[in-house]
Formats: sequence, C-alpha cells, structure tokens
Amino acid sequence: MAENKVKYDWYQTETHVVIEVRVKALAPDQVQVNLQATSVGVSAPIPERPGSEFVLDLDLAHPIVPERSSFKVLSTKLEIKLAKCTGQRWATLEGDGTEPLAAPQGAGGATAAAATAAAKYPSSSGKDWSKIEADIEHELEADKPEGEAALNSLFQKIYSEGTDEVKKAMNKSFSESGGTVLSTNWQDIAKDKVDARADLLISFTQITQNLPSSTMGGIMGKAMDDNLQKNQQFMLEMNRVTMERQIHMQNQMRERMAALQIAKAREMFVWLSSFYGISVAAMLKGFQSSKKPAVLVPLLPLTFLIGYQADLAYGTKLNRIKSEAENIMMFERDLIEIPTGLPSLSSLDVARLQMEEDAKYKATTPSTTQ
Repeated sequence: MAENKVKYDWYQTETHVVIEVRVKALAPDQVQVNLQATSVGVSAPIPERPGSEFVLDLDLAHPIVPERSSFKVLSTKLEIKLAKCTGQRWATLEGDGTEPLAAPQGAGGATAAAATAAAKYPSSSGKDWSKIEADIEHELEADKPEGEAALNSLFQKIYSEGTDEVKKAMNKSFSESGGTVLSTNWQDIAKDKVDARADLLISFTQITQNLPSSTMGGIMGKAMDDNLQKNQQFMLEMNRVTMERQIHMQNQMRERMAALQIAKAREMFVWLSSFYGISVAAMLKGFQSSKKPAVLVPLLPLTFLIGYQADLAYGTKLNRIKSEAENIMMFERDLIEIPTGLPSLSSLDVARLQMEEDAKYKATTPSTTQ
C-alpha cells in the first residue's frame, strides 16, 4: 500500500493543541492514531485513492498528556486534540519535546508582556487562534452532512433527544431485526418480536413529524438506496452462509452415522467369527465321532453368513453399494421418485381446505342411533 504525506493545520488554546488533518470521508474504524508523550503518529487509507494511505509522524515541540488527549473523525477532516502538560503557549508544533520556557519578567512587566505577546500564537501572522477555533466549530455545526452520514446523524439526534420509550423501541427493533427495521413506536414494537425485513423496512411514525418534506427528501434519497442495496447483499450472504452451514452439518451427521454403522458391523463380525470358530470345532468333533456327513451341513450357511459380514465390515461391500446407488440415481431415477411427485403449496392448500370441509360436514351431520 502506497504511503502519502498529507497537509495539516494546527492551533492552540490555553489547555490544548489541536491538529487538523484535512482528509474527507475517513472511515473511523480504519484510522489509527498513536499518541505518545512527545510524538503523534497517524495512518489511514485515503478514500479517494484506493490502495493508498496517508501517514503523519510528528515529533512534538513539548510534552503532552496522552491520557487526556483524544481524536475525532469528522466528515471533512480528522481532528486530534492534545492536552498540554502546562498552560504555556507553544511557539512551534514540532521540536525536541522539551518543556516550554516561562516568559521572563522584566522591569515594569514590559518584558513579560512582550514575551507573552510574542508567544501567544504559533506563527507571526498575529491571527486570533481562539477566534479561529470558534469559527471552525461553527463551521462544523453548519456543515450539513449528506447521504448516509445525514441519515445516521438524523437517527442519532432522534435517539439522543427521544424519550425512554423511543430509545427502547429503536434498540429493540434494530437489534431483533438484524438492522433492517428501525421504529420509534414502542406500543407497536413491545407486542411481538421484530422480524428481519429484506426490503429494509424503516418505520417513520414519529421521525417524519415536525420535519418538512424537503428536508426528509434530501436526507433519505441516496442513503436509502445505498442502505437497501447493502442490506439485500447482507441478507443474501447470510442466507448463503446459513445454507452452507446446514449442508456441512447434515454431511457431518451423515458421516458420523455411517462410521457408527461400520463400527457396529465390525463388532458383529467379531462375535460371529467367534461363534463360527466354535461351531466348526464342535461339528468337526461330532463328525469324527459319528462319521455322519449331515453333521457338517450347517457349515455351509454359516460360512456364507460370516463371509458377508467380513466383506461388510472390512471388505469393499460398502464401496460396491455406493457405486450401485450412484448408478440408480443417474440411470434409474424412476425407482426413487415419490409417488405423485413432490407436494406443492397448492396441493397442501387443497388438502387443508378439504380437511376443513370434512370437519364441517361431520359437525353438521347428526349421529345415527342404533
């Protein structure tokens, strides 16, 4: 993945140093920020250039408090807020990480005032960075998100400003439906479990109240289409995975049952072979004593029986049975077809209606006495 350097701005207040990385549409879960006492490291994929990521490594001019520092991913930028160790102003952002020097005191306080004025801003332009910070915050508040970001922002606002019942309804509908239903009507949602909807049903019973149609149209347009496609793809993938798991589970159960049957056949062979050995010895002993060939007649069926069991337990009989089954499925499917074919929904409905008619007829027919 190619690495790219990015431009950034910074400003400071009495307690914090704020770094702004101007990259739009960053994914919050893909942004990595490493805050150390004297350094800051940032890396994230660039949405506009797939396969590329930006890297920002800064050696800070003065130490910070990582535990009280934070970062926030916005729609237009990445904002990193660094907590100062002391309230001194920083002359530069990058440096050797030493503590900032206190302003020296001169006669009449003139030197101190001059030093304070010189160190008040990180540049010599004389800009009021506190005012710039306030303007940026106002700009962010006025910056109206679009598409899916606007939809998520709307939902977050409704959730944060809603009553407890609204919050319970949104949580219950969203979690039980797998993210396909979002309702704010607790009276309807509290009754039954909310089923998943592949068509991305979203209830706006209370959402659309107090909002003009132009606002709703601008917010819901592209976001609803994107969410619908994503949800349909998710449902199809989940159905495919579920089907594959069921097939694998059934196959594993079949393999376990087949292994159990083979183990039973081998156990039976051990007992039959022992019985066969004892029987052969007894019949030979009887033949020697009586000299009658009829005593050896039972050896013939016993030999066939023990041979069949040996072939089933340790031979190739199972392979021959499987091969014959494959031939039947390929060339003699008429032998394994269900009489009158598979049942259909229409045939099931006909049978159900017929049963209902028979029940009504029996209920209206008077019973005859003997």
